[in-house]
Amino acid sequence: MNKTYTWKQRKTLESYFRCLSSVCIESNTLPFYFTNYEFTMIRDRFIGKRFFKKVRKKWNIQNAQDLKNQIYWFLNEGVRQEFDKYRHHLSALSEATRTEYLASLSEEHPDYAKLYLANQGIHTLPPAGIMAFDLAWCIYLCRIGRLFHDLTKEEAWNLMMYAAKLAQQSYGNWNEYMNAFLLGRRFEESKITISSRTRDARSYIVTLFSEPKSPLLKLEWNHPLFASIDIVNHNQRLPH
Repeated sequence: MNKTYTWKQRKTLESYFRCLSSVCIESNTLPFYFTNYEFTMIRDRFIGKRFFKKVRKKWNIQNAQDLKNQIYWFLNEGVRQEFDKYRHHLSALSEATRTEYLASLSEEHPDYAKLYLANQGIHTLPPAGIMAFDLAWCIYLCRIGRLFHDLTKEEAWNLMMYAAKLAQQSYGNWNEYMNAFLLGRRFEESKITISSRTRDARSYIVTLFSEPKSPLLKLEWNHPLFASIDIVNHNQRLPH
């Protein structure tokens, strides 16, 4: 892996991966820091011990195998699978019928929030839907897995490259990607109202686009990935 890239290429790609994934960080102070700097064991055992534990709890990750299973779930299925089911159901209806159907549902209906958000996605997202949410989490878990040696550096790198390529193929620019992530986050939370976590993520994204020193402003969306990623099997499913 290391021999494939120059030092500068690798450094730039690591920054690109951080821009794609740091939006997953559930904090109002750390995301921008961890967009500029990669996780390190010595520093982040103090900064992020509780922080990384929270991530593992969120996705029920107990060990290295759980982490790998979760990463491949994001690549193969993800939250987008359920979103696409609702969106497909609604897309079969005319605009007027969709509006009437949603209006007929009580907000207490168990599927109301997800139907509402899927309908919003019909108007605002490209065909990939909320895949950005899954890809961001895939890359983010790869970064954590690499830090704690649940993944080898090569495994993590190849998976992040694959996810980045999927992101570039699925979205036309940073705006599309970030908008899809935010809607995906709301869908995963199953809430129409915007939670404090989503507000923090949205605030972080605004910072990425407006802060003069933001690394995102230095990176084109279609940043070259330099090498083939065919070695990663998107359909690989790890044993439970």
